[in-house]
Amino acid sequence: MKHLLLTTIAAVVLMGCGPSEADRVADRTLIDAAYAGNVEAVKQHLAAGTDVNAKGKYGRAPLHYAATKEIIEPLIAKGADLNAKDKDGGTPLHYAAKYGRKETVELLFAKGADLNAKNDKGETPLDRAIKDDEEDLINLLRKHGGKTGEELKSSELVSVLASKEGKWILKASGKEQGQEFNDAGTVINKWNESNSELLMESKIKRGERIIELVDIIKIDNGRILMDRGNHQLIGKWNSNEKTIVWNNKSGDFVFTGSSDFSEKQNIKEVFSIYRDGTQVFSVKAELKSVGN
Repeated sequence: MKHLLLTTIAAVVLMGCGPSEADRVADRTLIDAAYAGNVEAVKQHLAAGTDVNAKGKYGRAPLHYAATKEIIEPLIAKGADLNAKDKDGGTPLHYAAKYGRKETVELLFAKGADLNAKNDKGETPLDRAIKDDEEDLINLLRKHGGKTGEELKSSELVSVLASKEGKWILKASGKEQGQEFNDAGTVINKWNESNSELLMESKIKRGERIIELVDIIKIDNGRILMDRGNHQLIGKWNSNEKTIVWNNKSGDFVFTGSSDFSEKQNIKEVFSIYRDGTQVFSVKAELKSVGN
């Protein structure tokens, strides 16, 4: 009777020593062992054929909890997914960065984990280290090429814009002060000498008028800035849709619109300008590449 009682108590204690997740799914004990840092238990489960990528309630696999080389290496050797994502898109590297596990970050990176994986909020491991003020990890991640989510967006946008250099044929239609118009012309996109700004030189025929414009696009701390004469447009890069979304106020005017770069040989743009809540200008334009 005494032996039975002790066995029952031990079982209850063990059940309470795992991660905060309360569920008990198949192969859950491997997650518990990884969380507790129990090397021998991890090896026993792996030898018995336990699923190395089994996940708990929040979608976390054993590798999310692993904090030492002695546990990480056996898991990887048995096929642990280095970039496994939990229900919020967090990878093992996100967790290692969040909790300041420098050696874990080094090991996961050396084994091939994606240093710049993004969770569902668009955060990279570097973002997590910055958020939790892990200075040593910030320096380490930077050393290996780690970037923030915003920096990745900027890099991607620079690459996309670079692919849009050259000459484009423009056709557009819209309204200005209630009057309809149709435009036709050319746009030449080119980087400045320091490759820090994209110059967009436009020559447009609108009725009897010839309009010449020079727009300048530059990227500043994740924001896209377009200088257009007396006004500046401010946009954000939508990585999924390969589109810049413009929305800001400049003086008495409010600008909204988008520039769609999702097609290789086409650029599609939509702009509206409002003053005191009234739309004073709108245009829908399409640019086609000329041998770019």
